[in-house]
Amino acid sequence: MNSATDGEAWTWDFWKWVYIAMMKTKTMSETVEDWRRKATESARDAGQAADKYVRENAWASIVFAAVAGCVIGFLLARRRD
Repeated sequence: MNSATDGEAWTWDFWKWVYIAMMKTKTMSETVEDWRRKATESARDAGQAADKYVRENAWASIVFAAVAGCVIGFLLARRRD
């Protein structure tokens, strides 16, 4: 083969590699964006469900928070002794 053909082949391989890398980057960016969107929706749904539960069961939520606070306080106080 002559050097002109070798140079053209190398150039074509380089640009093919660049194109493939760009396509992988685009696909990866779309995948990450999809994961971010799904995580945001899940967090929003969980927050709304928790808000609804607390509003419907206010006293149960207060008792749970008080008991959890007492348990955590007890455990932390035991550690210092």
